[in-house]
Amino acid sequence: MSLGVSLNVHDSYYLGGAYFRYDWDDSSLILKENTVEDDGERAEAEFPDARIIISLAGAARAVSNLEALLTKGSSLAVVLRSRTSLR
Repeated sequence: MSLGVSLNVHDSYYLGGAYFRYDWDDSSLILKENTVEDDGERAEAEFPDARIIISLAGAARAVSNLEALLTKGSSLAVVLRSRTSLR
């Protein structure tokens, strides 16, 4: 699956190391590994079966459009949680 965008690599102790980010129109996409912490739990413990987490945040319309693009015709991406701002 290709979104036709370039993700920039970042590093964050808070997010568990390397992650990839794309920003557009006051919205952002973050792709990161759902790492296993020292206690044996996944970083995103709410989603223990998800090895990769894609987070979308920002304006509702932009997030909705990207959710549709990510899930269209694919069982690989599932929306687990959505967070939008009122813009």
